Amino acid sequence: MLNHTAILILDIITVVIIKSQRGWRFGN
Repeated sequence: MLNHTAILILDIITVVIIKSQRGWRFGN
């Protein structure tokens, strides 16, 4: 269960980072 939760958290963090980077670079 811990491993599954950790994977979900990492996925969410990764998506947030990618979106934030694209937002800064492309403006949206």
